Amino acid sequence: TDFTPGTKILDVTDPANDDNGPGNYAYPTASDFHAGAFDILDFQVILSPDKSTTTFKLQVRDLSPTFGSPLGAQLVDVYVHDPNAASGNTSTAASFPQRNYTIATSAAWSRLLEVQGFGQRYIDAHGTTLGTITISANAISRFITFSVPTSTLGAQLPGSGWGFTVVLTGQDGFSPDLARGFTPTPGQFTFGVCAVTSTNPHCTVDPNTVPKAMDVITPPGVSQSNELDYTLHNPVTLQDVVIP
Repeated sequence: TDFTPGTKILDVTDPANDDNGPGNYAYPTASDFHAGAFDILDFQVILSPDKSTTTFKLQVRDLSPTFGSPLGAQLVDVYVHDPNAASGNTSTAASFPQRNYTIATSAAWSRLLEVQGFGQRYIDAHGTTLGTITISANAISRFITFSVPTSTLGAQLPGSGWGFTVVLTGQDGFSPDLARGFTPTPGQFTFGVCAVTSTNPHCTVDPNTVPKAMDVITPPGVSQSNELDYTLHNPVTLQDVVIP
């Protein structure tokens, strides 16, 4: 079992087998990488019974340990939109410019939680570190669970109108932006922009310009294949899922 007590204030599912970004991305070829490692199935936000802790749970299709860590392949970003935050204290920037996407103005974030097998970042929109994220991973339930003190998220309790932009990609501790890089087709340890060489416009772009997002959770009416399509959108702009 993988039970987190408290009140579930958000629970959204994401389609299986869409762990290919805009539809053309491919996994690295090394045997370290397991099918489904970058495929989001479910995302939950839970307030603890005394409301002092807010827990985020992200379920993936495969959570086999990788590179010696329970979540050694994954890099999870959760950009938190607090509708009560002052506009001067929000950002639409990605965690690092090299991620090659931006956050929608309506989803501008005041907190970013970044969780990976070998590190973490918990910052406000000015880049100030806010403390430590408590992280665990369960290979059986395939949930990555991470929590912070609720008081650090904002002045008020998370609730209706709060939004979360959720991005899953590969982690790479040796990369300047901590995210795994792309090559035109997959390498042993790089994602492929496309599985095979092709003249399709999706496959001929500079691999350093594509959004580093293998899977995202989109709001109703938004398709991931469109949202992440860098041939249609410049920059690629990600939207949040909102607590009703």
